Amino acid sequence: MDGFHLPISILKKFKDPENAIKMRGATHTFDAAMVVQLFDFILDTCRYTVDQPAPTTNTETKKSAEQATNPYWKLDKTEIPRLSVPDFNHALKDPTPNGTLIGSTTRVVIFEGLYLMLDGLEKWDEIPNTVRKLRSQTTTTTIANTNTNNSNNNNNTDFMTPTPTPTPSSTPTSASIRMTAPQQRQSDTNINPYPHPHPHVPTVDIWHIKTTTETAQDRVANRHMEAKLCDDLEKAIDRYRFNDFPNGEVVEFGCDSKLVDLVVLN
Repeated sequence: MDGFHLPISILKKFKDPENAIKMRGATHTFDAAMVVQLFDFILDTCRYTVDQPAPTTNTETKKSAEQATNPYWKLDKTEIPRLSVPDFNHALKDPTPNGTLIGSTTRVVIFEGLYLMLDGLEKWDEIPNTVRKLRSQTTTTTIANTNTNNSNNNNNTDFMTPTPTPTPSSTPTSASIRMTAPQQRQSDTNINPYPHPHPHVPTVDIWHIKTTTETAQDRVANRHMEAKLCDDLEKAIDRYRFNDFPNGEVVEFGCDSKLVDLVVLN
């Protein structure tokens, strides 16, 4: 999520620029709309549909043979884009474009950041709301598939439909999410995570990483010194107490614990 910090040049245009820079890392100092857009883009590119049943042999047709041997056949034949995502340069103390590339065949994406499950705050709350809808759809799909299989074991039915393309962010930002069309790739017969090309239903697992206040203070204060944001430990601790600790409290009391799948004490 660091790549979606608003750059210092934008923070200087705030009504109170000095306070905005001092509070960098708070919810209003990120481009939340772009974080949501990235989340939606990834979900949309996961929701491809399959219009052919699973092949029974490798010789039915050339297309069926490719489906049977190449787990990425559908990704290769569609316009699923690569996503180029901004990163954060600690030396420049600002985000930079194209820091991370999410390929069209990526199967697992890990989002990390404070406010990803924040409820009740405009724009940020779109992510947990999307997760709720997705889990509701997944439950419905599982039940529907079970009923279909009971009536006809030969049917492969797609119950997922893509959501509309998200509206681009209107918030000033340092970098956009760049999308490029995939190139053709060689069939990989050695790795086949899917025995046949069933429709893929994206799932979201949510982990909440927790620690003690004392440990968090030590870690963040040392990080401030390493990043040369503070020149001594006392100032680094003051910075933590002024900004980082309240941000952590926002997360602790502002997220829906019912959405969390696993709590990790670290």
